[in-house]
Amino acid sequence: MSRQQEIVTNMYVEAKLQFHTILDQVFPEYRKVFGDLFSRVSLLILKEYPTSEAVLAAGESKLADSVMEYCPRRSGQWA
Repeated sequence: MSRQQEIVTNMYVEAKLQFHTILDQVFPEYRKVFGDLFSRVSLLILKEYPTSEAVLAAGESKLADSVMEYCPRRSGQWA
């Protein structure tokens, strides 16, 4: 059982590292925007805007609207 847990943990860590690598290539500034890359809001934004072109096409106000939609606890100014 502990071997299986170690294997799964290693796979999880490797997947997170690969995610970081790809994200740094596609969105180099993304880490500066979201403190927790694996938060619900962060992952939903990536799902809605999967490329840098999609982010640029959406514009700042649409992105802020999406963040406010996914995280209603926060203010519009925070978004």
